[in-house]
Amino acid sequence: MRATTELIAELRLIVGYLGEKDQACWWESGFLSNSTKTFLQPIFNRSLLLAQFCGVTAAAARVHDDGIGVGCTYHLFRLPIHLEQVIADVVREQAFCEKIQAVILSKESALSRLQGIAGGTKTGSSGPVLLGDMTGDLSSQVIEAAGLYFSAFVSNEKSLPYIKEVT
Repeated sequence: MRATTELIAELRLIVGYLGEKDQACWWESGFLSNSTKTFLQPIFNRSLLLAQFCGVTAAAARVHDDGIGVGCTYHLFRLPIHLEQVIADVVREQAFCEKIQAVILSKESALSRLQGIAGGTKTGSSGPVLLGDMTGDLSSQVIEAAGLYFSAFVSNEKSLPYIKEVT
């Protein structure tokens, strides 16, 4: 479970960075940009990445919710509360912060890591894409989502992978 939550946190930050206005412009935020970092640093000295993480999550969640809909579905930027809490704990860790900040320095490094998570180049489709049901271990759905996001960013499309809630 720990490895999966770290992977989700990493994927959320990478996709969040790539989707911002300075890259693919899927959402109009710039929470992970250098200028925002400079602005937020004095205010959130010990929790800068967490503040950026929360901002980009809110911006991306809105776009995903508009495209997928809300109710009985989850996606990378809106997960069950117990997962959200564990993911936030991961983002607070210094080792994780150092690792991910090296990845989201440039579009090229972020795309390269995204491709690595996906296990190579994957073909995808644009718009909402159902990955399955919210059951047990999510690692296969996270890897599949990484492939869809990678394909979408490379082909200048917008893919919105999601998971259905088990009722």
